Amino acid sequence: MERVRGYAEGAIARYEEGLALFREGGDKWGAAYALANLGVAALQRGELERASALIEESFSLYKELGDNAGVALALINLVHDQETFWAMGTRAL
Repeated sequence: MERVRGYAEGAIARYEEGLALFREGGDKWGAAYALANLGVAALQRGELERASALIEESFSLYKELGDNAGVALALINLVHDQETFWAMGTRAL
């Protein structure tokens, strides 16, 4: 389990680095992609408030870009986020 956790931590660190670079370079699509993946990682770790914030930001960027596939992905991630909130007995958003 520690090996898997270590792998996840490394992946999260890379997505965070990528997000910083995408933002620095003005790449909104890349930022949305990184945010979506960071949101899913936060969700899997039980960081529900962080997951919601990341996924919502990803959704906003995809919507601004007119990327319907990205919007759909973000909405699916938000549904999973909501399901996790309710499964843990917490009201989301």
